[in-house]
Amino acid sequence: MAFAPEFVMGIDFLFVNLSFYLLIRTIIAAHPEDAAVSAVLGQRYYKPWFSMLANVVGLVLGLFWPLMIAIFAFINLLPWILPERRIDQFLNNH
Repeated sequence: MAFAPEFVMGIDFLFVNLSFYLLIRTIIAAHPEDAAVSAVLGQRYYKPWFSMLANVVGLVLGLFWPLMIAIFAFINLLPWILPERRIDQFLNNH
């Protein structure tokens, strides 16, 4: 298998994103509805979903061209470079 290293990297990134999503859901479930973490990371927080989708697309396309896994892994990192505006707004308001 010539694409094994890229495929393992893509699977690893997928599990990291899945575990981050589950961590966020667990933290929100442990806090009341009006908690700060629910206000910031509650609704409309799409970064984990985007990351998981990019990983899955990269893995599927990587079956045909293994470099696509690395390309989509890079695309996956782009939203995480940008600061979360809702955190800044919440901190400025409180």
